[in-house]
Amino acid sequence: RDLHLGQHSCPTRRSSDLDSATGQARTMTLVYPEGADVSAAKLSILTPIGAALIGLSVNQSIEFQTPAGEWRSLKVLAVRNGG
Repeated sequence: RDLHLGQHSCPTRRSSDLDSATGQARTMTLVYPEGADVSAAKLSILTPIGAALIGLSVNQSIEFQTPAGEWRSLKVLAVRNGG
């Protein structure tokens, strides 16, 4: 997935990402753990994927293994900063 990230007063980033397995793009917000809600596309910065994404720039990607054992990659398409 390509990820669009953005930054708010708390260290959140809004990102658009592209999922390599599905080819689907989506927007995700990285938030503190208390604000995390996967169904609302809010991912904690303390999860392994959240921590990895927070350091990426546009066009960078990460690979990770899902709990089901599948390998996936996320590529950052855009990052939006600000509230």
